[in-house]
Amino acid sequence: MEEALGIEASMRGSKVFLQGEEKAVNKAGRFIKELYSINSNGYAINPEDMKFVLKALDDAPLDDQISADSSVDNNSSASLKEYFLSNIPVSSKKKFIVPRSETQKEYIDAIKKYDMVIGIGPAGTGKTYLAMAMAINALLTKQVSRIILARPAVEAGERLGFLP
Repeated sequence: MEEALGIEASMRGSKVFLQGEEKAVNKAGRFIKELYSINSNGYAINPEDMKFVLKALDDAPLDDQISADSSVDNNSSASLKEYFLSNIPVSSKKKFIVPRSETQKEYIDAIKKYDMVIGIGPAGTGKTYLAMAMAINALLTKQVSRIILARPAVEAGERLGFLP
């Protein structure tokens, strides 16, 4: 957090002290409040989650930012909490998969709502990963009795170039 925002942070007891430019200190305060809020709802935060929260705060509209004498906007706080707490359990070992963007959240919501969802997008954006996580979740919660994986029939030497 200190490197990303260019501030200095120190702790004394249960209090955090922040020094730096006002805008960066405000963002750091919001960052700490968001992480505390997410953690107090039972989500175990890891370093990747911290990077995600910092990026989400960067992407937040200006009217969601806090000033030195105001508190965190409840709507933006609720939406970040929603990302982390709308997780997909994928095993009995408390492993969860969490959407990392608004688009991924919409994709998961669509999978929950509709029988068939078509995801189109660039490689590496999590389409197959999230679809399989949702399928495993449905299997574990007995919403389905089996998962059937299908692949296209491609003739010898023919390249499809994508996964339909």
